[in-house]
Amino acid sequence: MGWNYFLQWVFILPFEIVVASFTINYWTEGTLSPAIFMAVFLVALIIICVFGTLGYAEEEFWSSFLKLSAIITFLIIGTVLVCGGGPKGYRYDTFWGDR
Repeated sequence: MGWNYFLQWVFILPFEIVVASFTINYWTEGTLSPAIFMAVFLVALIIICVFGTLGYAEEEFWSSFLKLSAIITFLIIGTVLVCGGGPKGYRYDTFWGDR
């Protein structure tokens, strides 16, 4: 178990940081270097680890709250669009609920 934990921190964590930075770099259309996002993620991870379980629990609470808020927001937006609440002249400007 100790070797698995060691390998996770040595190989998997840097891989995830690189993938996350490339994902965000995709949305910025390559205007910023991925190294900037890698540094930001690494600093955030270090800050969370400095506070131990309290920091991890707090981060987990807020990220769960963000995910739940996003899901509820997307459900509300989807319902409004299906009911015809979209902008005029676009696809969802009429009622789509019975199609």
